[in-house]
Amino acid sequence: MNDSSMIRHGAQVANQTVALDTDAEARKEREALAWCNKISRKLDNKRSKTKRQGGGVMRIVIDSREQAPFHFHGYDAEVAPGTLQAGDYSLYGLESLVAVERKSLSDLVACLGRERERFERELERLRGFESAAVVVESPMADLALGQYRSALNPKAAYESVVAFMCRYRLTFYFAQDRRGAERFTYSFLRHFLRTVERRYAAVALTKAHPPSSLVVS
Repeated sequence: MNDSSMIRHGAQVANQTVALDTDAEARKEREALAWCNKISRKLDNKRSKTKRQGGGVMRIVIDSREQAPFHFHGYDAEVAPGTLQAGDYSLYGLESLVAVERKSLSDLVACLGRERERFERELERLRGFESAAVVVESPMADLALGQYRSALNPKAAYESVVAFMCRYRLTFYFAQDRRGAERFTYSFLRHFLRTVERRYAAVALTKAHPPSSLVVS
């Protein structure tokens, strides 16, 4: 190969390299754009459901099978009965994402004893939610000290609750009383709703920026 041929060959290689680099950058931009669109499509349905909360007032759904429902008097919330997949309380339009299961101390003790199998099935369903909790209308000390009418060993009851928290990755919140349990339920749902709203706002902001801003060189 003479000098002229070598020069032409070198130029061709250089042009091909530039073309490859340009293609790689374009591919990165396309991938970034596809990523944004994918996230947006995935959350569009949830966003529309969140908007249905509307009016700045949180809409709480109470399962129709709940035997001693909270009324949320004095809270900035509307309540309505419904049929929930799991738990006793959720948010309108977000019933498949968040739930709170309410228990009196006697309910919980029964669930740790003779109704344990059924309770674990309920916890398994709650584990599939994005956020879920079990709220108890009595302090943990009442459970640990056996302040209930049952032959269930207090130590076994306490250890069962801790084991369930680990196994099902759920929060068990022991309130001082029923009023405290109601407040926790309201706050838990309110914080989840705010988290979802911030998430959607962040996605909208990401979409507003050019896709190239997402490319890491």
